[in-house]
Amino acid sequence: MKVPLSEHHGDRNAPQHSAGVNLRRAAMIVPAVILLAVISLWLLVVSSLVQPQDYPPAWLMEDKNGGPENPVLGAAVAAAAVPVAREKKCDVFVGKWVYRPDAPTYYNNETCYAISDQRNCMKFGRPDTEFLKWRWEPEGCELPPFDAAEFAEMARGKSIAFVGHSLGRNHMQSLSCLLSSRWYLPKHNLTLGTYWAPFLVRTTDARGGQTLDGVLTLHLDEPHPSWSAEIGCCKSKLGFPPRFTKKTER
Repeated sequence: MKVPLSEHHGDRNAPQHSAGVNLRRAAMIVPAVILLAVISLWLLVVSSLVQPQDYPPAWLMEDKNGGPENPVLGAAVAAAAVPVAREKKCDVFVGKWVYRPDAPTYYNNETCYAISDQRNCMKFGRPDTEFLKWRWEPEGCELPPFDAAEFAEMARGKSIAFVGHSLGRNHMQSLSCLLSSRWYLPKHNLTLGTYWAPFLVRTTDARGGQTLDGVLTLHLDEPHPSWSAEIGCCKSKLGFPPRFTKKTER
């Protein structure tokens, strides 16, 4: 029995230019595909610039098991997304006095010898101590408690002068009382001093002599001799709030 077999051979008489036609078609299609890809990429970039993207992206917050958001990853991403605020500088000269009844008292007339009789209210019968409970509170920051040992260490090898009137003397006595809780000042080579110069500059009394409301002459171009010769020796505090009630000739 003969099994019919057939063999298919290409038509040897088919046109030979079909391969050239295919090449021409490919040459036309490839540039079109490239142009479409470029247009799609351009549209994607433009849409991302016009429409704000959510942060963090949903795919990052998704739980891989199909559950709710990942709390640990979510917290980390949220923390990273929070903008870092610039640290605000503290200006200790801007603030107000506040009353703090529970605040510790650094010293009083019984614990500090440096308080002069003119300012020793408790020594001469003032019954209350509430005036010792006021504290300076800078705006936007908190002053740490005064540490006498730390201050002495910061001022090692220095001299500090208070130049002015009675308010400067008050500051000097107050600082002396604050530092009296630690008597290691010779070890730190720290010197404190006060110079009496109510007007900071040289003054001349009126012709009739010095009186409470007399006329003074202020020499604004001449610093007071009590402190001008010593100013180079130390760090000085100048310019206390004015309490001037005297009249001047010029």
